[in-house]
Amino acid sequence: MINKLKRLSDIQYMNARLKDKANDIKYVISGIKKYSGDSLYRINNLERGITDHRSFNTTSDEQIIDRLIIFFKEMKEAQRNVKAYYRPAEGWQRWIDFPFKDLVEALNKKDGSALSSYLQNFMRNYAICYDYISPWHKIPYLFKSKIGKYLYMNIIFDTYYFWKYITGIAEPIPALSHSLVGNPYGYYLGNVLVTTASCFLQRLTCHLRDLIADIKRPGIMEIGGGYGQLAVYMLREMEKYTYINFDLPEVAVIFSYYMLKNFPQKKFLLFGEAALTSNSLSDYDVIIMPNYKIEDLDDGSIDLVINKNSLGEMHRDTVIKYIGDISRICRRYFFHMNHEYYPDYSGLPAHQYPIQDNIFLRIYRTPYMDPFNFTRNVKGMKDDIFLYLYEKSSTSSKFISRRPPANE
Repeated sequence: MINKLKRLSDIQYMNARLKDKANDIKYVISGIKKYSGDSLYRINNLERGITDHRSFNTTSDEQIIDRLIIFFKEMKEAQRNVKAYYRPAEGWQRWIDFPFKDLVEALNKKDGSALSSYLQNFMRNYAICYDYISPWHKIPYLFKSKIGKYLYMNIIFDTYYFWKYITGIAEPIPALSHSLVGNPYGYYLGNVLVTTASCFLQRLTCHLRDLIADIKRPGIMEIGGGYGQLAVYMLREMEKYTYINFDLPEVAVIFSYYMLKNFPQKKFLLFGEAALTSNSLSDYDVIIMPNYKIEDLDDGSIDLVINKNSLGEMHRDTVIKYIGDISRICRRYFFHMNHEYYPDYSGLPAHQYPIQDNIFLRIYRTPYMDPFNFTRNVKGMKDDIFLYLYEKSSTSSKFISRRPPANE
């Protein structure tokens, strides 16, 4: 019976794959016709973008690596006694056990050389290369065929042209560029390296910075900041801030490396180096803590709370707990983008988050219209990721007219 089901599954996969490949070819041909007149639309710009970028890293990682090994040890020891809702969902635990295996092994063995090698190339590790084009195409496998390369180029140009339309900016700008830390894959628009997320992140972070532009030194909190992509786009255009990220220990290590390499001039606090107190927000520029330390933040201490695509990957009880934490900690704005209809791991869809009307006023709810799926329109997929902005009720009248960000 099991073998029969497996054969059926294989047949379904192949049928879907063949259909998907046919659609890919149509999309590639359409994109070549549409963009071939643009001097930036050249396959050599993709070849530059997917080449090895590690040579740019000319500074030693030794002090950072030593710091991260201690940081991880402190987090894992404290994690033993945390409540169940702060533990990883089973899906995330599987990622920690397998795709993050080499990272965890290097940290546990205190192998600085192996850890440095991993982190210098983490953007090309299986655990991070989830920037997928369709369920059948994952980077870097996409770049092994010419069809795959043009598929990626077309997605880049769909998002780029949409960005130009929304912003009115005619050429690539430095604010679009993706950091070279971690050796990412991407595409060069002139001298600007971009990924499929770059145009959206540039617009989103402009919008988020605008919300807190009147605050001299805003406190910004992210729950589940991943490897730090949004944080870098957000902070490199700001001078003064305190940015605090809460995440699972394994992911927090990658986030810390990425941020320390991108902002070497900033003052960092990593868990275990000092207690998280009310003074920490004024004493440090970037604070990185394991997820369970969110309870240590004071009420009303954060101006902007951000969650991008992680509440939708948590158990229901964990989501409820975090919404309670956010409601207590947030002083002004709460922005999130998550699964509206199909959360992972028996979680909550975004429209069911227990956000109380007497605490937050909802400013907008809008779908994330990924232009790739929007343009292709071949799978009949509904937009599942929605963007929400809430304002704390005590200040709700001030910015009621703010518009949602453009959805690249």
